[in-house]
Amino acid sequence: MSRNGSGTYSLPAGNPVVSGTTITTTWGNTTLTDIANALTASVAADGQTPMTGALNMANNKVSAVTDPTLAQDAATKNYTDTAITGLSATYLAKANNLSDVTSTSTSRTNLGLGTIATQASNSVAITGGSITGVSLNATDLSSGTVGYARLPTGSVLQVVSVTKSDTFSTATTGSWVDVTGLTLSITPKFATSKVLVIYSLCGVSNNDQAFMQLIRGSTPISVGDAAGSRLQVSSGNIYNASASAFTQNTGTYLDSPATASATTYKLAVRSNAATIFVNSSSGDTNTNGQGRSVSSITLMEIAA
Repeated sequence: MSRNGSGTYSLPAGNPVVSGTTITTTWGNTTLTDIANALTASVAADGQTPMTGALNMANNKVSAVTDPTLAQDAATKNYTDTAITGLSATYLAKANNLSDVTSTSTSRTNLGLGTIATQASNSVAITGGSITGVSLNATDLSSGTVGYARLPTGSVLQVVSVTKSDTFSTATTGSWVDVTGLTLSITPKFATSKVLVIYSLCGVSNNDQAFMQLIRGSTPISVGDAAGSRLQVSSGNIYNASASAFTQNTGTYLDSPATASATTYKLAVRSNAATIFVNSSSGDTNTNGQGRSVSSITLMEIAA
């Protein structure tokens, strides 16, 4: 019968024998064979019997065990205590910065450290990836820059400007003429950004109405709605009809170029029957009461 699965051994049928019963070979051989099978399945004290299943210690200790010598030997408490002490005190000492392992670079790679483990805390440069969950105080931003993407809506991301101090004139009538020197380009950092245009144009025409347009690329912006044959202008009658004094025309416009590519803004002028002078008055004859001025365009990218 051998053991019952819980370790209990029971003799086969016919046992125990009854006094006065004849001992037969059948009884003797059956009983002895069963006892032999049970002994074979037991663990020999001299260690010659290999285990064929997990050894359940039922929360009891395995005591009086010697320290291991082979890779597959079980570790004793003494051995693990000694090994841990040795690792923390000698092999992985903090002060050694992993230099006490066989391959420093391999160890850092396996730990995901790269070369950061050798960097001083005040000289660590992050060249890839991201850092999350970090809060910065205002004093922490005493140097360096904040990423543009983190600036709040309405922040100024960049500013470009051009100032024209020399003169310009055109006698062309009936069509728009770009003012030389008042063309400016900006490359928005984000396609969602706005561009705030601030412009100033100073000049005069000789005895006729003159008009101005603010143009992005080839598209007039900041102009009135179409109405019959009327010109769509950013400003009209901007020049002094007497042709003897400057008219300073200024304006602002918040544009939405919807691109992160280079975008050009410019000022153009138009008159139907007069010469237009920019930055000079009445043909610039240098007589008393006449003079020179400046005109400009400023572009500001605004975070949206």
